Amino acid sequence: MHKLTGNGVQRARQAARFLADKDYPLLLASDYPSSPSFAASPGLSTYYEMEQMADAGISAAQIFAAATINGPRQFGLDEQYGSIEPGKVANLLILDKNPRLKVSNWLTIDTIVLHGTAIKREDLAVNSH
Repeated sequence: MHKLTGNGVQRARQAARFLADKDYPLLLASDYPSSPSFAASPGLSTYYEMEQMADAGISAAQIFAAATINGPRQFGLDEQYGSIEPGKVANLLILDKNPRLKVSNWLTIDTIVLHGTAIKREDLAVNSH
């Protein structure tokens, strides 16, 4: 886990934990990289954000909801995104382990489904040849 420190970080963790304890629907806010970048792969900042939420004491189940349905609900897009249902856009990750149990289980990606097309994780790996 990438530990962040400082008074501001502690206050942010306390605020997030307070909201989670009140069952407020948390959202993921990571948006990096917003342009082509070699500093971090897509999804890395979001994963770090989920680690920080877990470090603040937020349950893996609440983090799962923040990563899936809460954003679409907040923005009125939950008829199209955020859960697996007939008629919704088929964007999802197929994982080998349950992300509702532990944040590190998000690292067990087997397949990415993007608009209904399945892509094996290894097919996205950088080929050095």
